[in-house]
Amino acid sequence: AGGGCKPCAWFWRPQGCINGAECRHCHLCPQGEVKARRKQKVASLRTGQPEGEILGLSPLPAACTSPSSQRHVSLQLTG
Repeated sequence: AGGGCKPCAWFWRPQGCINGAECRHCHLCPQGEVKARRKQKVASLRTGQPEGEILGLSPLPAACTSPSSQRHVSLQLTG
């Protein structure tokens, strides 16, 4: 969205991302990132302001701005 990575919508779901290391989206973004970015985009479309200014969001975490080869890290959650 804002020039950074594109979070994987499937990674944090119970079934997980079936693409694993082949996934073209970020697996390092926090759990609520997809929803937060969607809210930010809708708010910016409604007001006509640039996306980052609406919610006062901080820049992307350093992990999300890493080279694409590092973004495809798969994590296994147990619980």
